[in-house]
Amino acid sequence: MSSKNGHYKGRILPCPVELQNLNDLEPQVYLIPIRGKQYYVHEPLSKDIISIRNARQAMMKFDGEGKAIGIGNVYDLDLTLVQKCTYRPDDNGNLKTVSLSDGTVVPDEQMRVDPNVVRNWTNDIQSKLHKLISKMGNLDEEEETIESLEMKIQGFQKLLDAKKRLRSSAKNEPLPTTTTSDEPTDRDVVSSNFSE
Repeated sequence: MSSKNGHYKGRILPCPVELQNLNDLEPQVYLIPIRGKQYYVHEPLSKDIISIRNARQAMMKFDGEGKAIGIGNVYDLDLTLVQKCTYRPDDNGNLKTVSLSDGTVVPDEQMRVDPNVVRNWTNDIQSKLHKLISKMGNLDEEEETIESLEMKIQGFQKLLDAKKRLRSSAKNEPLPTTTTSDEPTDRDVVSSNFSE
């Protein structure tokens, strides 16, 4: 796989056609007037999308028996996404950026709009910005409805119940080598949750 000096000696494949133009992709940035002030709305960065998804997972609520019963404060995430993608201009009216160690240029997080400012915008402004940001970040396909969230909760609940049955049966007898058609496997539940 590698030689003594640490260089890769395996086969290097050519770049797939669908990835050949990544150097040409520029992030989408809009200059938008809101209440008499100018703000930059930048395409969401992957790290921000990941933090939103993780926060959504952390908001799952369970009853005393461990049964998933809902998700709390999900609308705070919409506001957070808008806040993470909206920036004040610098003193010259430009979007202030910083360079990462690999040379990637990203907006300066210190120029993000204060969350309290976003909270005080009308729902119409927030909704329109959220829609724009979701479109820029290709989040439209992932937009979760109440129905899709309930389906995910049901899927996780089935997985949890199956694991509890397995744990209970493991205490009483050896683990079964196969599952019944009524009992979902980890693979069944995970694939059904992410194939929506």
